[in-house]
Amino acid sequence: LPEHLITYANARALDQFKVSEAQLGGVAVQDFYADKAERHLVIEELRTKGSVRDREIQLQDTAGNKFWTLLSSQRLRVRDRDCILTAFNNIDDRKQAQEKLQHRAFHDELTGLPNRAMFMDTLSRTLHRAERKRGSFSVLFIDLDHFKDVNDTYGHSAGDLLLQQVAERVRMCVREGDLVARLGGDEFVVLLEADPSTEDVASIARKLQLHLEPAHMLGANNVQVTASIGISSYPKDGTQLDALLRNADSAMYRAKQSGRNSFLFHS
Repeated sequence: LPEHLITYANARALDQFKVSEAQLGGVAVQDFYADKAERHLVIEELRTKGSVRDREIQLQDTAGNKFWTLLSSQRLRVRDRDCILTAFNNIDDRKQAQEKLQHRAFHDELTGLPNRAMFMDTLSRTLHRAERKRGSFSVLFIDLDHFKDVNDTYGHSAGDLLLQQVAERVRMCVREGDLVARLGGDEFVVLLEADPSTEDVASIARKLQLHLEPAHMLGANNVQVTASIGISSYPKDGTQLDALLRNADSAMYRAKQSGRNSFLFHS
């Protein structure tokens, strides 16, 4: 079965895969799978069940253009030959629409960062993983200092631009695998995984403050902004999601009360 070549394709299939009828003899079915492992899964299901029904699979044409299909296949005998009859329905537009909706559900529209829902889901999974492996992680709660003054002085469009630039600078400061999210307003949060040491966490907090201090260009205006950062760590500052966030938030408020533009660990 895996070595079968295509012996027939109707006009719509030829057009979809950008192949001519004369070229079919030299084209292998697996060439049209974007992920070759998916082909093996289809073959295995055909061997065990005899058919595949409405499986979502990403295929590609001879030019390498990928598209999603709803694929159904069935084994059959034709002139004493073991063959596969496959029908597929192009669902690429629907799939892309679903992916856009999913992205919007879990990402902040203004900054493109993960939103609160995605952050809480990731934090929950990180906590369960740390429980199993007796690991650790830290949460940095970031709140911009005097952000309301920017909105009041320069307008909300300038405030939105500032938030976008802050999001990009924060992203540049964290390690690969760490998560940056926007919780709402001028509140950002960073999830540092992979058992960060206290020194590592402090180093990243300092880096965040240093990167945020240079002036931001908001149209014709140069605006400087600082941030207050509160830090909590699992498990020493809490073993539940609410406690970790509450303690990071509390440490952030203490940083504001102590003069802003600083970071404090939960105490």
